Amino acid sequence: MSKLLKRLHRLETRLTDSHGLVPHSAAWFEFWDAKIDRVIAGEQVDLSGMTLEYIDAMIARGKEAADNDEGRYQATCDS
Repeated sequence: MSKLLKRLHRLETRLTDSHGLVPHSAAWFEFWDAKIDRVIAGEQVDLSGMTLEYIDAMIARGKEAADNDEGRYQATCDS
Protein backbone atom coordinates (compact mmCIF):
# COMPACT_ATOMS: atom_id res chain seq x y z
CA MET A 1 0.00 0.00 0.00
CA SER A 2 2.82 2.46 0.78
CA LYS A 3 4.28 1.96 -2.71
CA LEU A 4 0.91 2.85 -4.19
CA LEU A 5 0.67 5.99 -2.06
CA LYS A 6 4.19 7.03 -3.08
CA ARG A 7 3.34 6.56 -6.74
CA LEU A 8 0.10 8.48 -6.32
CA HIS A 9 1.91 11.34 -4.59
CA ARG A 10 4.50 11.44 -7.39
CA LEU A 11 1.71 11.56 -9.97
CA GLU A 12 -0.08 14.36 -8.11
CA THR A 13 3.08 16.48 -8.14
CA ARG A 14 3.14 16.16 -11.91
CA LEU A 15 -0.45 17.35 -12.18
CA THR A 16 0.09 20.57 -10.21
CA ASP A 17 2.51 23.44 -10.51
CA SER A 18 5.00 24.52 -7.85
CA HIS A 19 2.21 26.37 -6.02
CA GLY A 20 -0.02 23.29 -5.84
CA LEU A 21 -2.42 24.56 -8.49
CA VAL A 22 -3.63 22.67 -11.55
CA PRO A 23 -2.40 24.55 -14.63
CA HIS A 24 -5.14 26.14 -16.75
CA SER A 25 -7.73 25.85 -13.97
CA ALA A 26 -9.75 28.86 -12.83
CA ALA A 27 -7.81 28.94 -9.53
CA TRP A 28 -4.50 28.88 -11.43
CA PHE A 29 -5.49 31.88 -13.57
CA GLU A 30 -6.83 33.77 -10.54
CA PHE A 31 -3.59 33.15 -8.63
CA TRP A 32 -1.41 34.55 -11.41
CA ASP A 33 -3.81 37.37 -12.25
CA ALA A 34 -3.64 38.51 -8.62
CA LYS A 35 0.15 38.46 -8.73
CA ILE A 36 0.21 40.51 -11.94
CA ASP A 37 -2.24 43.01 -10.41
CA ARG A 38 0.14 43.42 -7.48
CA VAL A 39 3.08 43.99 -9.84
CA ILE A 40 1.09 46.64 -11.72
CA ALA A 41 0.28 48.28 -8.37
CA GLY A 42 4.03 48.64 -7.80
CA GLU A 43 4.59 45.87 -5.26
CA GLN A 44 7.65 43.65 -5.27
CA VAL A 45 6.26 40.21 -6.12
CA ASP A 46 8.01 36.88 -6.59
CA LEU A 47 7.02 35.69 -10.05
CA SER A 48 9.12 32.56 -10.01
CA GLY A 49 7.14 29.63 -11.29
CA MET A 50 5.14 31.67 -13.78
CA THR A 51 4.81 29.60 -16.91
CA LEU A 52 4.86 30.51 -20.58
CA GLU A 53 1.35 29.06 -20.78
CA TYR A 54 0.09 31.77 -18.44
CA ILE A 55 1.92 34.49 -20.35
CA ASP A 56 0.49 33.20 -23.65
CA ALA A 57 -3.01 33.16 -22.13
CA MET A 58 -2.55 36.70 -20.80
CA ILE A 59 -1.47 37.94 -24.25
CA ALA A 60 -4.41 36.16 -25.91
CA ARG A 61 -6.85 37.76 -23.45
CA GLY A 62 -5.31 41.16 -24.14
CA LYS A 63 -5.67 40.69 -27.90
CA GLU A 64 -9.28 39.57 -27.43
CA ALA A 65 -10.06 42.65 -25.36
CA ALA A 66 -8.37 44.91 -27.90
CA ASP A 67 -10.33 43.33 -30.76
CA ASN A 68 -13.58 43.79 -28.84
CA ASP A 69 -12.74 47.42 -28.05
CA GLU A 70 -11.82 48.08 -31.67
CA GLY A 71 -15.15 46.64 -32.83
CA ARG A 72 -17.05 48.83 -30.38
CA TYR A 73 -15.04 51.90 -31.46
CA GLN A 74 -15.69 51.14 -35.14
CA ALA A 75 -19.43 50.75 -34.51
CA THR A 76 -19.50 54.10 -32.72
CA CYS A 77 -17.66 55.83 -35.57
CA ASP A 78 -19.98 54.33 -38.22
CA SER A 79 -23.16 55.61 -36.57
